[in-house]
Amino acid sequence: MDDPLMYVALGDSITNGRNVRKKQRYPSILTRWLAQSFHHPVYGRNWGKNGMSSSGFLNQLQSPRVFETVRHAQFVTVCIGGNDLIYAYFKWRLWRNDTYLDEAVHTLARNFHRICEQLHWLARGNVVFGTFYNPFPLTPLAVETVEFCNYGVIRPTAERYGFPVADLYAAFRGRESILLENYRTGRLEEYRPLSRRSPVHPNVDGYSTIAHCFARELLK
Repeated sequence: MDDPLMYVALGDSITNGRNVRKKQRYPSILTRWLAQSFHHPVYGRNWGKNGMSSSGFLNQLQSPRVFETVRHAQFVTVCIGGNDLIYAYFKWRLWRNDTYLDEAVHTLARNFHRICEQLHWLARGNVVFGTFYNPFPLTPLAVETVEFCNYGVIRPTAERYGFPVADLYAAFRGRESILLENYRTGRLEEYRPLSRRSPVHPNVDGYSTIAHCFARELLK
């Protein structure tokens, strides 16, 4: 029997998906769909890590285990960047200093270029990047910053390296109340660091939506 195909999911807690059952996480859903579409066994490896920032992501790519799985994978998805802004948002909320957001955006842009550069060299299979959704659509500063990061940093940088982009932001926009767990008012003030009640993670329908977005790009 032929060896199974390999799918590798890279990212933060959205990729890790620990707030739902394993089979409901988007990497698990994608693994099943890829196997069905190609009529071939697919081995899925989820490297998502809670709290991962773009800087942590770059460090993770240097891990021999991650390096080897990405190098041999036929399919790779990447969803990173949300934590860069969430950490900066929290500092901004405490001290109302816009420089925290400016620095976070600058760091994300620099790191994202390096991430694309490394994956362009390392990955042999299909790599799809995802934009990230905004859990706080009724906080204008969050909307402005997230849209800039998605459409001013992630999309143009990924496309410059020839990587397709799954637009998770557009898929969630206007549907946050039905796709996010613990969603209430859509305001940044609801965010509580390390709290399971913060409305930052998708629910079961949200993870399925993410899987659909990535599948559209992977199966073109």
